[in-house]
Amino acid sequence: MIFTCTRIDLAACFAAKHDPQDVVARQPGEIWMVPYTAIEPGKRANWAVCQSEEFVRIPLQPYLASMEPDLAMAYMVQLGVMALSKLESRGNVVRLHLAVGNPVDQDDAAELPNGRGPALRFFLGIGLVVR
Repeated sequence: MIFTCTRIDLAACFAAKHDPQDVVARQPGEIWMVPYTAIEPGKRANWAVCQSEEFVRIPLQPYLASMEPDLAMAYMVQLGVMALSKLESRGNVVRLHLAVGNPVDQDDAAELPNGRGPALRFFLGIGLVVR
C-alpha cells in the first residue's frame, strides 16, 4: 500500500472563509473512496466514489482526541481501522492519502463522551484508492 500525506494550513483556509480540504490529482483508472462526513464509532460515514474526475477533493473533518499522547494515538489508529473496514467489499486498498490540518488546537472545554474536559481538536481528511 502506498501512503501519502499533505499538511493543510488551517489558518489560511479559515481566513479565506472556506472549509479545509485537499485536492489531489486522480491518475487514469484510479477509483478513490472519500468520506464526506466524520468517521465515528457507531455512526455511518457518507462516502463518495471518485472515478472519472480529474481531481479528487478530500474534505477535512474535525475530531477530538485525548490530551494524553498514548490515548490520542490509539484513537488515530481506531479511525484508520474503521475507515479500512468500511471498504472491505470494494476491493483492496492500494493507497491511503491523509490530509492533516495544521495546527492542532487544544480545547479546554470540549464536549467529550464522559463530560467536558480538555481535548486536542484536529482536522483530518482521508482518501483511499481501491482496486
